[in-house]
Amino acid sequence: TDWELLRICPVPVLLIKSHGTYDAPRVLAAIDPAHSLDKPARLDLSILASARSISHALDGTLEVVHAYPPAPAKMPVDRMARADAIERLQARQRQQAARHVGRVLKAAGTSRATQHLVGMHPVDAIPLIARKMAADIVVMGAISRSGLRRVLFGDTAERLLDDLRCDLLIVKPPRFARRISEHTNGPNLRSLLQPSQVV
Repeated sequence: TDWELLRICPVPVLLIKSHGTYDAPRVLAAIDPAHSLDKPARLDLSILASARSISHALDGTLEVVHAYPPAPAKMPVDRMARADAIERLQARQRQQAARHVGRVLKAAGTSRATQHLVGMHPVDAIPLIARKMAADIVVMGAISRSGLRRVLFGDTAERLLDDLRCDLLIVKPPRFARRISEHTNGPNLRSLLQPSQVV
């Protein structure tokens, strides 16, 4: 299934939801330069490199989205003071997000890409921007949870699989950890073949 493939495959996987061919596709790269989802820093560069390669090869456009945590709901009791405090906090968060994104885009050589900074959870922000720009392909990263018996696909990417209406390219970090059981679930077919039949 697509779930198992995404969990164990160490190379990028493209999930196709569209029915036509790409014609100057709108590519959206979803990055997390603040590493709020515990993703390695190099993964953002891999995401941007893949997104840029696709947009260049197919004469498309590249845009970038970064979803940062929204302001907390628990603020001062006074309504006016609370509104003012939330506004200041939101401004600081946006400035910090802009700095993070700017550094990553500069390192990736994609400083000219249109940026979308959204104070929402990625599960909500990425589909929102994808629909807004009518994205053809969303490029995002996924990590494996090493230390568990089976590889678990990143929670954010899992939840986005069904929400996004466009194609989705999942990029893995350079040292994507995967644990595949060597235990066979069926008969050993090699033992049923004569030596001359084994290729």
